Amino acid sequence: MPARQAERATASTDAANATIGIDESRLWSMADALRGSMDAAEYKHVVIEEMPRNFSAYAPDLPGCVATGATRDDVVREMRSAIAFHIDSLREHHERVPDPRCTEPLEQ
Repeated sequence: MPARQAERATASTDAANATIGIDESRLWSMADALRGSMDAAEYKHVVIEEMPRNFSAYAPDLPGCVATGATRDDVVREMRSAIAFHIDSLREHHERVPDPRCTEPLEQ
């Protein structure tokens, strides 16, 4: 898009936002409030793998959220912490917190 068109589009968007009373910082606050309603307890499902020297885990619903531990109990504890930290980081950076897709455990 040529620079002049980009300027007009930006001015048009700014004018539209002002007309309907949208304040960008207010939108971010509202988005944070919505994301804030989700918490780590909603992400109940992790994959735990036994490795030769330790255990590792990841949350399928939270790409990049991983943990390791010397024992199975350690990795579960670390994963709970990792999920909470991951969600807090997404919120802090105004990134979308994915909805949990895994809703039922395979084993009770």
